[in-house]
Amino acid sequence: MSWSAKLQDTTSCQTATTGYSFPKKTLTKDFSTTFSGSLESIFYGTNGIPAGDPYPENAQPALGKTTATFSYASNYTPITGKKSLMIITTQPLFSGSMLVPANVKYISRYVILPASSNSFTFNYMHPGNYYYYVFYDQDGNNTISSGDWISNTNTSFSLPGLGTANTNTQINTTIP
Repeated sequence: MSWSAKLQDTTSCQTATTGYSFPKKTLTKDFSTTFSGSLESIFYGTNGIPAGDPYPENAQPALGKTTATFSYASNYTPITGKKSLMIITTQPLFSGSMLVPANVKYISRYVILPASSNSFTFNYMHPGNYYYYVFYDQDGNNTISSGDWISNTNTSFSLPGLGTANTNTQINTTIP
């Protein structure tokens, strides 16, 4: 596995920067020997915090959860077997009704769900301001394209440190 990070949005880290006087040159948690002697470098848990997690969520400062829900406008009826994509961003994806393609790089997290599932809880979120969108993959091609349905409202919400947030939007537009 390879992972490469690139700074995209400095506004999304302002709460942590200010609240914790970041950046700091002190080590918060040393993981250099955490997985020594382990067969795998991952912890599994089906309910709650996995046993032996080296840095459990409840020990981390400021992380919260967001429960995102959505509905379909009355003229949109999902088909069993189709999928929906829930997206959380740190900058708005729309200016009025126009997509701002440059802001796609601000996607913070997403999940693909069966179209019949209209709720998901995002864990381990940092405090801050976010935007929430849902796309319904009408044509089943696993990409956002013409004919798919979307919530094109910049549904915003704020997540407090160590808190929870709820957000809701409605799929109400067909992509031309």
